[in-house]
Amino acid sequence: MQLINSQTRLYRLTKAIQDVLDRFGYQRLETQILQPADLFLTKAGDQLIQRLFTFDRFGRQFALRPEFTASAAKAFGDFHLDTLRNMLPARWQFAGPVFEDSLDSGHVFQRYSVGAELINWNSWLADAEIVALAVDGLDAAGCHRPQLTIGSVQLLRGVLDSFDLDSRTSQFLLDHLHELISGGVDHVLSLYDRLSRLQSSTETVTSNDNAGVTALLEAGTGFAGRTREDILRRLQRKSQRAALRGQVVKALEQLVQLQQIDKPAAHALPQLHAILHNYQTSARDALEQLEAQISLIQHYGTDLASVNVEPLMARDWNYYTGTVFELVTHSGQTVAGGGRYNELVRLLGGDDVPAVGMAFYVDRILGESAHEEVDEPAPTVLWADEAQARAAAWWATRLRGDGHTVLVQTRNGAVLGRNDVAIDADGALTIGSQAFTVNQLSEVLELARTGRLSHG
Repeated sequence: MQLINSQTRLYRLTKAIQDVLDRFGYQRLETQILQPADLFLTKAGDQLIQRLFTFDRFGRQFALRPEFTASAAKAFGDFHLDTLRNMLPARWQFAGPVFEDSLDSGHVFQRYSVGAELINWNSWLADAEIVALAVDGLDAAGCHRPQLTIGSVQLLRGVLDSFDLDSRTSQFLLDHLHELISGGVDHVLSLYDRLSRLQSSTETVTSNDNAGVTALLEAGTGFAGRTREDILRRLQRKSQRAALRGQVVKALEQLVQLQQIDKPAAHALPQLHAILHNYQTSARDALEQLEAQISLIQHYGTDLASVNVEPLMARDWNYYTGTVFELVTHSGQTVAGGGRYNELVRLLGGDDVPAVGMAFYVDRILGESAHEEVDEPAPTVLWADEAQARAAAWWATRLRGDGHTVLVQTRNGAVLGRNDVAIDADGALTIGSQAFTVNQLSEVLELARTGRLSHG
């Protein structure tokens, strides 16, 4: 019975969340559990491939879905209607099992998730709506007052862009934010230097006599099989790498400043304004947008005291393009999260379409929820012998049609209690010594509605 009770709670929590999504206007869509594997690899890249459940079918790779977002983006991108861009944004919700072999999964590879996607609305209003929806959904599921942590990929990329870093170097810093937090600037810088040496090992001009190299260049001759132009090009790249390293150091130092801010939003936002330079206009624009979102989220009913700002919040830098957020319970469980992903529809073959979404981790919510269980009335057991089967079916159908749960059970000679509900030889419904004919159906329904129809 424990498994059945757990599944019942799962259903009720899911329904409570879906009711909130319904009120926000999110339509329920079903996606296939089995999908082409490249759908999910396009979204998350090689980092996901080891966690997918995949198999080959006639030369094609398929996977069990690990989430709903990629399926939603693909479905939107598959529309070929010219009028689509003029339509209202797509508000879709999804629910069902997802499959992933993660480090913390143990032997449980299937979990239950509810997702929401808001596609084709390129405004911070959409981001705020998704966050508010997540908070309200958790509240309906019994996870009251979780801690909201919010960040902005747009802000962070704006900071990095201000240092004139190439895309590969910027991505390196994003990918090593965890090492920056745990090991500091020197540690990440050593990783960067090691990578730079590997990248330049085939381009290095080896000589202990700089004057000799200079003379060779001035003479216009080659060196170790390389032309004068090759050597000049490589020396130029070496000089550029040295200059770039200086910018990397400055970027890392500012990232550390961002990481060290006080996290509560009331403190974090003024500190961020002080840290960002006037010339970092893109980052400042993203910060103003983040402030506007947090202000609007408060009007949706979220207390500012429960909002943290995390500029270095790292969910997936290859995927998210704007707001990112997580909701965490007092025990430290992340029970919901999401963010903006403006490039995914295009990566899956569609056009550039703005989108923001989130997911509820229902299995985790089960362990954290203070959701009040409503004691549903026990089903009415309607006892009858085979000879009264038609009469039993008639009474059961009328009661079920009025919204009551009825089980039909054969007596097999059992002695019934005085309050048991049964069908007598004449087809009347009896409770103890009191009998009700088919003409008294309304009286029986009234007893059932007021809970006075005995339950077996």
